[in-house]
Amino acid sequence: MMTEGAVALSSIAAIMVLATPPAGAAAYVQGASLLTTKLLHIPPIFMNILYGIFISVMGLITSMLFVRVFRLTMAELFEGSILGNKYISTLIILIVAGFLAFVGSWTNLWIFFGGTNQLLAGLALLLVAIFLVSQKRPSAYVFIPGIFMAITTLAALAWETYVYGIYAVLNRPIGVQAAAAKLYGPWIVSASNYISAAMGVFLLILGVIMTYYLIGGWLKYRREVKR
Repeated sequence: MMTEGAVALSSIAAIMVLATPPAGAAAYVQGASLLTTKLLHIPPIFMNILYGIFISVMGLITSMLFVRVFRLTMAELFEGSILGNKYISTLIILIVAGFLAFVGSWTNLWIFFGGTNQLLAGLALLLVAIFLVSQKRPSAYVFIPGIFMAITTLAALAWETYVYGIYAVLNRPIGVQAAAAKLYGPWIVSASNYISAAMGVFLLILGVIMTYYLIGGWLKYRREVKR
């Protein structure tokens, strides 16, 4: 979490130093290069290469995590079915993710990755709170942050799902999708936004269900402790 916070702050700083930042990841590369070359007196070309590689590695890490989490989720939800097969589920997510990346909707995946990542952290805190209260130990200092993280991330997922749905219905591109819409037509961008909205609804429903059960479990053990 500390590392993620440092990356987030450095990203904001990189954008702030640019008078007219370009669209997409190029803004981070240019801004970070400008900051570090002034500080370390290293030629800009080398820093551009370094931060370009950094962006690529981050993309690969995110893609890998998406594939692994999706494969595990499908195995749990569709155990014994062909959809739960590790090869079939991996192929499905690679096709969907590849399509979204092709039409400039990779930012949709990135936002959902960030949301679900923080949601899992909140759910983990709630799970720890259940364990603590079951052992008759103080749990409020874990339960309250867990509730806060769960509510804020679910609200963020709901908002992004709404945005993707609205843009899909209006047949309009979002940010970097404009290039794909110009080349291949707005319909392909709308299709990607419909897929993104569907993924958002799926994640939102799962998140709400898990949060409901975890809160219910915490309340159950709390009532038993008070008896």
